[in-house]
Amino acid sequence: MARTEASLRTNSKATAERDRSDLRTRIIEAHYLRQAIAREEALRRDRPDLWRHAEAGRITRNRAQAELNRLLRSAGCHPVATELSLKQKVKKLQQLEARNRAETASQKRSA
Repeated sequence: MARTEASLRTNSKATAERDRSDLRTRIIEAHYLRQAIAREEALRRDRPDLWRHAEAGRITRNRAQAELNRLLRSAGCHPVATELSLKQKVKKLQQLEARNRAETASQKRSA
């Protein structure tokens, strides 16, 4: 019985460590997303012509990558990520921040 309790404690410590590592990764990702959003919004505001050109390039690259993703999916593999639009970046940031807030609150309650 003692062996089972010790293994449960070890597993819970490993799980807690992995959860903190995942949270750290999401916090860093949110930070970089905020920076990318700020840069893109500034470009869109200050140089709309250049922003439209960059956006058209992103769309073209994503379309070209669509064929690769179809091949990967048909082979049973995960597709490669496409470049996110400004709207998609904002949505992803909101989701990350909500998840991070919830997990941080959960960790504070259990501490």
